[in-house]
Amino acid sequence: MRIPGIERLFSIVNAKFRKADESARPSAPRPAPPDKVEISGEGMRALAAKIATSTPAERAQKVAELKAAYERGELKTDENAIARELEKHGYFDDVTGA
Repeated sequence: MRIPGIERLFSIVNAKFRKADESARPSAPRPAPPDKVEISGEGMRALAAKIATSTPAERAQKVAELKAAYERGELKTDENAIARELEKHGYFDDVTGA
């Protein structure tokens, strides 16, 4: 004997059981948000003043140190984060026409 719509009923019941099983399982722990450092306005002004008063030789030395650290693998970069920050500050406006 065939009962009309029985397949639909079974699929609904099975879906409810699957949902109950999924909610009963412990969820995987969420990863901690990445660390974030924020520099105050006063700190940024102090940094800008230090950069403005540094000599080209001092800046070149600092760039050389950073380059060497990057090449040794001691300095990691997140290209996507850099691109987001550049975009946020309008560095791509002349390219995108925004």
